[in-house]
Amino acid sequence: MSATKLTLRLDSRTVEQAKRYARDRGTSVSQLVERYFATLDAGSAGGTADLPPITAWFASLPPRAPVEDDAYDRYRDEKYR
Repeated sequence: MSATKLTLRLDSRTVEQAKRYARDRGTSVSQLVERYFATLDAGSAGGTADLPPITAWFASLPPRAPVEDDAYDRYRDEKYR
């Protein structure tokens, strides 16, 4: 399986926490995200009973409407003005 780049928008504090968490466990943020998404996929096949509680909670949330990049940029500009 080949790797594909994925861009995520996260605040800098979350990014630093993720890097620290990954480093402390001898892995990378990319590997953590890949494993997390794999658990979501596994959960959709057999329900959420076998997932960790926080993952089951996220999996149970209703889907949100996609956010257009311009709308997100405007929101962020207003919030951090």
